[in-house]
This record gives sequence, structure tokens and C-alpha cells, in this order.
Amino acid sequence: AGISRFFFGQTKLSSFLADKRNHWKYHQLQAQLPFSGGPPPEKLVAFLEMLGLKDLTVEPLMNPVLWGDGPQYSRYLVVGRRV
Repeated sequence: AGISRFFFGQTKLSSFLADKRNHWKYHQLQAQLPFSGGPPPEKLVAFLEMLGLKDLTVEPLMNPVLWGDGPQYSRYLVVGRRV
């Protein structure tokens, strides 16, 4: 019984450590992404303008009715036209 508890404990520990290592790798990669976590609207508009989009409009989507509750993070729609 003691041996099986030891191996079961080791398996849980190694699984826990692997999860922590993967979590750390994810955060390292996430920090390198240009819009990780979502850009603020003004940064997204500037980025889309650099790509040639014109007449950009930002429409906030923060109405709790849309999400069933107030969203935790800013949500919005950006509309424009390609020239």
C-alpha cells in the first residue's frame, strides 16, 4: 500500500510540475504577441490604418445584455473599408 501511494504521489507531483512548466512557457510566448490580451481600440485602429483600411469606426460592445453579465474586459467592434 505504501509503494502504490508513493508512485501515485509522484505521478501527481510530476503532472503538477509539467502543468506549471507549460503555463510558464505560455506566458513567455504570450508576452511576445503584439496584441496579447486584446489591444485597446486606438491601437487596433492605428494598426488597421497602417494596413490600408479607411473610415474606421469603433463600436463599444459593453452592454451586459449582449453577454449575460457585464464583460470583464473591454469588447468592441471595429468597422472600416478596404481601399
